[in-house]
Amino acid sequence: MGLEHIEIQLTVIQGQGLVAKDKNLFGKKTSSDPYTEVWCNRKCVGKTSTKNKTLDPVWNKKIVFKIKSPAPFILKVYDEDLMSSPDLMGVVSIPCPTTPGIITNWYEIPTDSAKNASGKLEVKIETSFITSQSLIRGNEFDLAGSDLVQIGLAWDMVRGKEVDLDVSAVAITNNGQVSMPDTVYYGNTANRNRSITHSGDEREGDEVGDDEV
Repeated sequence: MGLEHIEIQLTVIQGQGLVAKDKNLFGKKTSSDPYTEVWCNRKCVGKTSTKNKTLDPVWNKKIVFKIKSPAPFILKVYDEDLMSSPDLMGVVSIPCPTTPGIITNWYEIPTDSAKNASGKLEVKIETSFITSQSLIRGNEFDLAGSDLVQIGLAWDMVRGKEVDLDVSAVAITNNGQVSMPDTVYYGNTANRNRSITHSGDEREGDEVGDDEV
């Protein structure tokens, strides 16, 4: 069994006690227009909306993404400014959970993560680990009627030479006969009700990941 990917549902629920970046009529900093970006593997995977004139924003923004292996989630809180670049209000780093489940926690914003940074964020993280079975001759797997199954065949070129293998699904009737109209392979890429489909013929073995599915 191997890890295919990790599915993350990260909800930025709210913030409290954030730093004030915007001045009032008397020149005193009293509020901000905060929003949060969520980063993982140096890529922004989503952001919340902007909440105007508050230091205690409520976002309830769910961000769904996938990663190949555990990596920290970086939450960057900004004060939106229509007249200039946004001001960084703080950065929170959250480790990726290593087991499936749901975690809801408050995370303090480090005071050294931005100028005058303060406050905390409430974040909910739901983690699912998607694994795949290694198919070996003679193996059997029980499937529920609602299961969606993907079977992939992967191979590599040998010394730069093309290699052609084929994946197929043979349909057997109730009386043990092969049903060719429902047998799926490179020459028949879907059965009659399209519950089984084939990705098409791959003749080289130079794809990344599965060559035929």
